[in-house]
Amino acid sequence: MIRFYNISTTEFRPISFENVYLYAEYNKIKNFLISNNHQELLKVLAVPSYKKNNIEWSAISNNEIKKLDEYSKTQQDKILSQYNEFLNSYNSFINNLRSSKNQDNKNWGELLFSLIEGTANELFFDGENLFITWGWRLLDENSKKLIPVYSPPPSVVETMTPIIEDVIDEPEVIPIIDEYEPFEEVEKLSWLDRFYLFLKRIWWLIPMLSVIILILVLLKACENNECDPVCVELDNKLNNINILLDSCDCPVIGCTDPLACNYDPLAEENDGSCDYSCLGCMDDNYKNYDPDATKDDGSCRNKLKPCNTISKDGSDAGAKNEHALGKTPGLVTITFDMSNVPDKLEVYYEGKRVCSTFDIPGNVHGFVGGNNAGGQSGTLTFCYPANKQRYCTVKVTGGSSTDWTYNLYCPTGSCK
Repeated sequence: MIRFYNISTTEFRPISFENVYLYAEYNKIKNFLISNNHQELLKVLAVPSYKKNNIEWSAISNNEIKKLDEYSKTQQDKILSQYNEFLNSYNSFINNLRSSKNQDNKNWGELLFSLIEGTANELFFDGENLFITWGWRLLDENSKKLIPVYSPPPSVVETMTPIIEDVIDEPEVIPIIDEYEPFEEVEKLSWLDRFYLFLKRIWWLIPMLSVIILILVLLKACENNECDPVCVELDNKLNNINILLDSCDCPVIGCTDPLACNYDPLAEENDGSCDYSCLGCMDDNYKNYDPDATKDDGSCRNKLKPCNTISKDGSDAGAKNEHALGKTPGLVTITFDMSNVPDKLEVYYEGKRVCSTFDIPGNVHGFVGGNNAGGQSGTLTFCYPANKQRYCTVKVTGGSSTDWTYNLYCPTGSCK
């Protein structure tokens, strides 16, 4: 699975169905198309994922995936012809669903009817396969569709023989639907049902574990009687079982999709547990910012002090400030002025002290200002890697009637 394109949510808005965004329903759409033997339609739909106010599109391909307008005019005509065949097949399928007497099929027909109709749709090609983005509209209501309408090449007309040209009906354009018929969403399995299905898949493991437990109990009983023939025979059997277990190749099951929040890199078999909705605080200006979150749950707490700001104090107590550093790594610079009253300054990142006035040569106690080593003012730096924690803590400690200022600058450049 490779990522090949992204769009910003500041320029596009998602198409919804029954108060659910269509791009978030990819897994349900995938399962429905597969269950109806329409894998060829599913293959054209690029896989969406929400990442920091952007929708990223991915697909399975061994070739470079390029946008339609990156090909020559001749190649574009061939690609559009192939896309037109897909569109006819897709429209035929959803028309059958919408005309079905089964209400569930009708609901699916309405959902799929609005799936690829949007002004954010773009066409991509990897030399063999088509891929389209879907489920979004441009915020500009007067904008047009990004995929051009396919026009087949004109047929050759003989000079002497008049030919009545057949009227070619334009393919019916699927309208953008803002209001939908009720759609029954498939209920998610409870944890108890998931546990039952898990046990059903590994039923063979239960009797094996029972035998192992029984052997361990017997070994405990024989622990003080090594010469007992029964224990000797039991040891031999246990060795045989160990050899059997060593040769057993048991697959590790879990979520195998790297786009999911709970992706397990060690998993060899997908157990259907992939979760694409990672809740958390998505604003890195807060202390509990979660870079792995894909959906803001409103939990942002403890606003951080921004970088590129001056901090000052004149009280007789120490101070501790937490500064937001953003998502870009680089070199962080802190300038300070402790005036005539001695103070010490320490900077912590992820629980570790990364720089302080202790770093000044000859300054054993860390205090600067007055007659202490290092003078009254100076500069400290540290390398910010932009890991999961997106802030640092500045701690200033002084005596009575302190008077200090410092300026913490945002990360710049690179540090090696």
